[in-house]
Amino acid sequence: MTEEWKDPLDVDEAAPQEEVAQQEPAPLEVEESVSAEEPAGGRKRGWTVAVVVIAAILALCTIVVCIAAAIAAFSVDEGKTVVSTPAPVATTVPSRAMIAISEPDQGQVVDIDQPVRVQGKGVGLPEGNVVVEALDWQGNVLDRRPTTLQGRDVGTGGEGTWSTELTIEAEPGTAGTIRAYSLSPKDGSIIAEDSVEVSLGRTAAVQSYIRIEEPVQGALLDISEPVGVRGSGAGLIEGNVVVEALDPQGNVLAQQPTTLQGPDVGTGGEGTWSTELTIEADPGTAGRIRAYNPSPLDGSIVAEDSVEVSLGQTPSVESYITIDQPAQGTTLDVGQPVQVSGTGAGLPEGNVVVVAADQNGDVLAEQPTTLQGPDVGTGGAGTWSVELAVPASGQTPGYIAAFSTSPRQRDFVASDHVEVTFSGEYTLEGTTWLLDKTIPGSEITALFADGQVSGSAGCNTYQGTYRSTRAAGRNTIEIGPLATTRMMCDEPLMEQEELYLTALEAATEYSVEGFALSIEFPGGTLLFYDKNGPRPRR
Repeated sequence: MTEEWKDPLDVDEAAPQEEVAQQEPAPLEVEESVSAEEPAGGRKRGWTVAVVVIAAILALCTIVVCIAAAIAAFSVDEGKTVVSTPAPVATTVPSRAMIAISEPDQGQVVDIDQPVRVQGKGVGLPEGNVVVEALDWQGNVLDRRPTTLQGRDVGTGGEGTWSTELTIEAEPGTAGTIRAYSLSPKDGSIIAEDSVEVSLGRTAAVQSYIRIEEPVQGALLDISEPVGVRGSGAGLIEGNVVVEALDPQGNVLAQQPTTLQGPDVGTGGEGTWSTELTIEADPGTAGRIRAYNPSPLDGSIVAEDSVEVSLGQTPSVESYITIDQPAQGTTLDVGQPVQVSGTGAGLPEGNVVVVAADQNGDVLAEQPTTLQGPDVGTGGAGTWSVELAVPASGQTPGYIAAFSTSPRQRDFVASDHVEVTFSGEYTLEGTTWLLDKTIPGSEITALFADGQVSGSAGCNTYQGTYRSTRAAGRNTIEIGPLATTRMMCDEPLMEQEELYLTALEAATEYSVEGFALSIEFPGGTLLFYDKNGPRPRR
């Protein structure tokens, strides 16, 4: 128990040699031996090992923390996960939205017996939405269909196409509208739209025409302000009307396009049009207002109308007509046409009417004419002339008259007349005489030639012989016997025929005065007029 403890380091040199020579015991036993023999040195070595292990663990922890911090630096930013994505591809967004209808065309006649195809394109439309409608001319919706743009970039506002079909029920030929539009998803407002006017089905063809209703023929226009021109028309391509003002040489002074207005003009139906022309010309210039419809295919004229007018007011001219020939009191040979001439001024449209009449006022001949001269269209002076074929027999007193009337009120504007005597040889023979005052619709005639008389008795034809003598103051005549055909007509006609033939066979005298033949019989007179000549005034 009192053995002195020896430091293991002081063990003699033989000990290691012994240990080498002998097989070393199991380490566990050595430890136990050492532990038992050297408790203080073993405790010192254990602390050293523990410190090393702890240091290694701390170093390892430090490395782990650094690695974790590095990973967090790349994957965490203020508590949000950052996902790496490719840079977006820039797309071009249009400055404003657009819709265009490519089918049907403007003014097209669409077949509504089957679904009507409508298609077009668009750009910049929210969600690519398109609404397509068919409307009548009053704006009533006949059908409505939604559709969408089709295309690669329509979702980002790019361009695309769209199409749909509309089922339309309407009267064939109704004027209508095809409309396409896109609505804002925010407030429902329309952001883009387009429309075309069409005809919903086909109506029967209408003859093309244009009519100018204002100004009227010969009107005096106030060109100090725009001149209103209006009219009507039908069957005009696209309803187009071109209105022009022209001078006497045909130079265009003003031109203005317009269109027919009406529910059916898109299908060739009737409508009205109006416009205003600003005309620059010397006051009083003769001119013409023209309206026409040109073909869009070759420019040819489909329909037109025109009126002669006076472009502005000239200094007022007193209206007058003068007969220069024949002179007052002249005896005129009516065996040939009678020449009548004169002058005039201030006459509406330059119109003159010339008549020959007997002393009772019965018109023997009438002929219209117009003044001739450079300024007659604006009321200037001019000359006129006519030829009159005057039927008269013997010496027939009468007169020649010339006059001009207002085209609106028909009042006399100016007139003149000369008293004359018509000298001619109207005889019994060679004229087809027409009996006066017969049953309406019937005709009784008599033709005397070479001792034979023939004609119509109103139902049957007749013929026979006659003898006549001419003497101063008295012409005698004997007619008959007469033969007729044997047709049957209504009783009134048959009674009229019998009375006529009986009177004709009883004839005793005749006379020719002017263009009238009188045949006397006991109890009355048969009055005839030249069938191809004038009629007496009633």
